[in-house]
Formats: sequence, C-alpha cells, structure tokens
Amino acid sequence: MRDGRWQLLEPEPAWEENPTWEQFVAFAWEADDRRLVVATNYGPVHGQCYVRLPFPGLEPATVLLHDLMDPTIRYD
Repeated sequence: MRDGRWQLLEPEPAWEENPTWEQFVAFAWEADDRRLVVATNYGPVHGQCYVRLPFPGLEPATVLLHDLMDPTIRYD
C-alpha cells in the first residue's frame, strides 16, 4: 500500500462505562478501488470499540469485513 490515502481513525466507546476503547489504534487506507481498515488492540485484555469508516458511498449499505490475520473470522 504505497499509494493512496492513509487516515488515522478515532475509536469510540462501544457503550458507556467500558473504557477498553482507549486501548485501540485504528487507521484506514484507500487506493483506487481497494480499502483497508486496521484496528489493533494494544491493551492487556479483550476490548470493544466502534470505528467510523471514512469511505464515501457506504451508507446505507451493509459492510462485510474480512480478517486478514484469520480468514475464518468475518465481521458484518
């Protein structure tokens, strides 16, 4: 991913009183028709967060994410 646009994303709490969103770092990369989102949990425990995707034209579509580290995991 040498070309394209990189953008730091701001994780948000998954719900009130859950501080685990603060242990995430997330970014997006877009080049031509390829889009990549990376979210990393740097905390010592499992965590949850929301990340707003910066790609135009997604709403109101359903987005299917593929985990590149473990192809058996899917998020939608």
